[in-house]
Amino acid sequence: MRRGGFTLIEVLVAVVILATVCTAALKLVILSQNTLAEVGERERLLDETREIEIGILTGELDERGTSGDIRWETEDREVEMFGEDFGRLDLEGLNFDGAARSGDVSETIRVRWREITVRDAKDNSLTVYLESEEDEKKDARALRSREAEEGNADEKED
Repeated sequence: MRRGGFTLIEVLVAVVILATVCTAALKLVILSQNTLAEVGERERLLDETREIEIGILTGELDERGTSGDIRWETEDREVEMFGEDFGRLDLEGLNFDGAARSGDVSETIRVRWREITVRDAKDNSLTVYLESEEDEKKDARALRSREAEEGNADEKED
């Protein structure tokens, strides 16, 4: 006569299935914790990079330095673009409404920028690209000139 209940094989199969599910769930928890820690480190590095960028732009920080476990360096970069092999372009003849004026520019154009590379103690790095100092000065002069022209135009209207 057979009594009610599970056989030893059925219990062992249930335990193996339960152990497999628990192992998979534990691996997912560990993976989630590691990912969360990496995202936290990346966010911290991004926040530090923003602070360093502002410090460099305002002149409060040097172009190269260290703060705690964060270190940064700034490098001026330049690349040649276009040139005679690319074709003839009228870049200087463009005004802000998109209309082109006559002109012929076939020389090589140099594009300049600054790179700020920030690294933490684990050697994670983040690079920010900024306008070159030379271009910033040109833009500031152009803005002052434009403001002066607008000021003169306003005086003529009065």
